[in-house]
Amino acid sequence: MVHSPSRTGLLAALIVLGSVALAVSTGATPDPAKDKGQSKVKSGDLPAVITNDVLNRMFGTVDAEEDTKTEVQAGTATSSAAQPDVKWDPLKAMEEGRQRAADRQAQIAEAEKKVADAEATVRDLEKRVLAYRNPLLPRPEVSSEEADAQAGMNGGQRVGRAEQQLAEARSEAERARADLARVRSGS
Repeated sequence: MVHSPSRTGLLAALIVLGSVALAVSTGATPDPAKDKGQSKVKSGDLPAVITNDVLNRMFGTVDAEEDTKTEVQAGTATSSAAQPDVKWDPLKAMEEGRQRAADRQAQIAEAEKKVADAEATVRDLEKRVLAYRNPLLPRPEVSSEEADAQAGMNGGQRVGRAEQQLAEARSEAERARADLARVRSGS
């Protein structure tokens, strides 16, 4: 962000004024090792009141053109060769924000659906395990593929297979819940 020369000059003046006032109030003298020629005025030459003339004597005058040149040399101003002349469009930014929010809501809805499906599968498998364990309950209805897989199995083997499927379904439900939490957190 490029500041106007008047703001920069005012900020520099306030910083200098504060540091000089602190030095005068504490009676400290500047350390020549730390100074390294940055100040043109010695501490004994400081007047009681610091004016623009004193600041100009201490730090030299700063013109608006020099300030801009310094910022360009420091790399804070963008060059036209480095970046194309693209203006920031607030309406486009708002539309992109709305689109990101809609995409995020769609991801959350999809993750919630996966959690609901996984929990329904867990409930179905829990009922199936209970039905296999209790001989008084009617046998659960299974798909033709599951019936083919269970052909020739006794009751204990069916319970073992259903418990294994239940454990897998519970781990899948946990993964779905973790995915939902990740999507909701935005990471």
